[in-house]
Amino acid sequence: MQNAFISGLLIGLIAPLLGVFIVVRRLSLIADALSHVSLAGIAASLYVGKQFAIFAGISPIYFGMLFSVSGSLIIEKLRTVYKHYQELAIPIIMSGGIGVSVIFISLADGFNT
Repeated sequence: MQNAFISGLLIGLIAPLLGVFIVVRRLSLIADALSHVSLAGIAASLYVGKQFAIFAGISPIYFGMLFSVSGSLIIEKLRTVYKHYQELAIPIIMSGGIGVSVIFISLADGFNT
């Protein structure tokens, strides 16, 4: 119980500082965008696992993490390319991630029949 209290206290002190930094840099929707991209990674792992037997034992979490990290790097690259429209990088990646996840889910579902 003491460790939980100390953890809650530390999170209560660190989270507002991090939140201000995220809002000032206009990255408040990055968690939503990366969740859509990680869904695409999980769907891709399901498709690859069904397509290739070698990848059948790999956990979908690894593909989700890989896609999430690559999505965040792409967001930062787009933010540096478009200096005046930096906030547009997040919706581009968010909609792209959900589109790719729909494609991979439909491809993985096609292998069931």
